[in-house]
Amino acid sequence: MKVPHRAQRKMLYVLIGLGAGILFTLPTLLLAFLSAGGGHGNYFWANVFFPYSMILLPMLMLYEGPPAPLLVSWLFYLLPCVQFPIYGILIGAFASSFRKAATVAAIIGIAHVVAVAACFITVASHEAERAAAHAAFVEKYDTNCDGKLSPEERQAASREAAQAAREALKKKETPGSR
Repeated sequence: MKVPHRAQRKMLYVLIGLGAGILFTLPTLLLAFLSAGGGHGNYFWANVFFPYSMILLPMLMLYEGPPAPLLVSWLFYLLPCVQFPIYGILIGAFASSFRKAATVAAIIGIAHVVAVAACFITVASHEAERAAAHAAFVEKYDTNCDGKLSPEERQAASREAAQAAREALKKKETPGSR
C-alpha cells in the first residue's frame, strides 16, 4: 500500500473540511431561512449561524439613497453560503497536526462567538431606530394620504421619518435628557 505524500494528505484534509463545511451549511441555511419566515419571523438562527452576513443587514436596511451598493448586497447573500466551507478548509489545512487544527478551530470558534455577540448588539441597536422610523412614517404619511403617495414622495417621506426617529432616539439616549 502506497502512503500518500504530505501534500496529498493535506489536500485530502482540506477537501474533507470543505465537504464537512458544505454539509453543515445546508441545514443551517434551511433553519435560518425557516426561522426568518420570509421576513416576518425572527432572525435568531440567522444571527447565530451567519453573524457576518447579518451584521451587514442594518447597513442594507438603513441605507438611504439609490439601491444599496452592489458589493454589500452580494456579500449579504454570498457570506452564508461560503462561511462554513471556509471554516472547514481552514481547519482541514491544519489537520495534519491535531494541536494546530484544534488551535485554528478554537480561533474560528472565538471569532464566530464574538461576531454573534456583535451581531445581536448591532441588530438590537438598529431595531429601535427602524421601528421608530416605521411608526413615524405610518403615522405621518400613510394615514394622512390614504396611500396616494408617488414612489418618490414615499421615499422622501420615509427618509424624513427615519431622520426624525434618529433625532428622537439620540435625545432619548443622551444622559441627563430625561
